[in-house]
Amino acid sequence: MAVLSLAGISAVLLTYFFTYGSLERTALASHVPWLGNYLYAIIQAVIVIFLSGNFLQSDRKLDTTGVIWVRPVTNSAYIAGKVWGTMKVFFVLNIVTLLLVAYLHIAVVRSPFMLYPYVLYLFVISLPSLIFMLGLPCFVMSFVRSRALGYILLLGLTALLFYYAKDLGYGVLDLFASDITGHADLPLFLLQRLTFCLAGIGFSIHTGKRLPA
Repeated sequence: MAVLSLAGISAVLLTYFFTYGSLERTALASHVPWLGNYLYAIIQAVIVIFLSGNFLQSDRKLDTTGVIWVRPVTNSAYIAGKVWGTMKVFFVLNIVTLLLVAYLHIAVVRSPFMLYPYVLYLFVISLPSLIFMLGLPCFVMSFVRSRALGYILLLGLTALLFYYAKDLGYGVLDLFASDITGHADLPLFLLQRLTFCLAGIGFSIHTGKRLPA
């Protein structure tokens, strides 16, 4: 997964900048880190759908071996532990991806390099989308019995957010932060990203309440 993500993002970045890397695009120091985080967030969302949906569906299967999985923690703490563990893996992979993007930025792309956009977009683009996409599959799968139907619904919702919802309400539903024209109202932008974080946390908490005790 990690190798495919890194290779895919690197190939797209190189192809993009060699083909469409006009001066208007590359003159912005924030363009390269934005594109790296944007591509990673999309790939991450698809992988998280299958990963989160899989471990929740596995926990709901009750059989004769269920007695050995008795755990001295609440359902909410159990779900929080799984979500936290998954989030750490993707967050570390995100940092590794950004290091590779930064290397390509310095070595290949004719664009000014600044560290600040890399740090900013890591926390305001990738992290909120990761938290939201970790909670959403858990929430949907807690209502849908069929794993295949759940995956179809989740991929459909993600496609709607990616293609259509981002243009609604002046970008209020833009999960992947697809606009880099600047942040004229930074507090409002940060509030939008915080909303996705809180929504993802809320989905996870709700899921914990629906699991059998």
